[in-house]
Amino acid sequence: MKNLMKKVCLPQHMYRRIALSLVVPALLGGIDDRLQAAPMSATEQRVLLDDYCAECHNLDDFAGGLAFDLLNPERLHEDPEIWEKVIRKLQARLMPPSGQARPEAEHIEAFATSLAGALDALALAAPNPGAPLLHRLNRSEYSNAIRDLLALPVDATELLPADDSSAGFDNIANVLSVSPALMQAYVSAAAKISRIAIGDLTISAGTSTYRPPAGVPQDVHREGLPLGTRGGLAVEHVFPLDADYELEVRRSGRNNFILPPTGLSEAIEVVIDGERVRVLAADAPGRFT
Repeated sequence: MKNLMKKVCLPQHMYRRIALSLVVPALLGGIDDRLQAAPMSATEQRVLLDDYCAECHNLDDFAGGLAFDLLNPERLHEDPEIWEKVIRKLQARLMPPSGQARPEAEHIEAFATSLAGALDALALAAPNPGAPLLHRLNRSEYSNAIRDLLALPVDATELLPADDSSAGFDNIANVLSVSPALMQAYVSAAAKISRIAIGDLTISAGTSTYRPPAGVPQDVHREGLPLGTRGGLAVEHVFPLDADYELEVRRSGRNNFILPPTGLSEAIEVVIDGERVRVLAADAPGRFT
């Protein structure tokens, strides 16, 4: 210990913590060795159950919903959950209850140790992690999967219903069920996404409108927009086909808060994929192709 303390060169209060961490486990180990009794045989376990437990825990009284005349200590694998509860009760000295005849403390400890060792051996011999749950993708994961597979950004909130959540998380397997309505939504989403991904010449014309978020000032530079500009907005839009598209830019005007109009006397720069496609003067029409 002295060599270790000199070598690590820690403050004095840290020396004490290291000393405790090294010495205390050794002391506890010695205590455990003295208290731990030899494991009980199956016959001794049955005698202890019959003498101290079966008087209340039987088919007639059925105290605590437990009947030891239906259980066999030699076949723990048939009821492992029940025997785990028995071990906890014994280790906490809750059974037999106060006022009833009790075996010696070392006998209780030996019984609990025997049960715990047998259950541990069964778990190691035949691990049973349980059946895996069907884990579907939530909407965020679905959007990310489509983006990674098809290089296509989609908004799953417009295609799929909201996911159930548990403890504030929406990616818990046991709450992400698959209902018939959700399956129909998946089919509809797949049809729409596939048409966008490969192009559908029969697609009808549509209109998309984008507005700046409410309450965002338009007199300062916005992140993601070209340097030297102020105000405006950046959107990600998927063009389903190679075609001519008509864009219309409208300048902001008065609103419910009676704020002054913004940008009425300034030019507007239109950038697509990082390239300037149009600069609209203050008096130029906002519609172009």
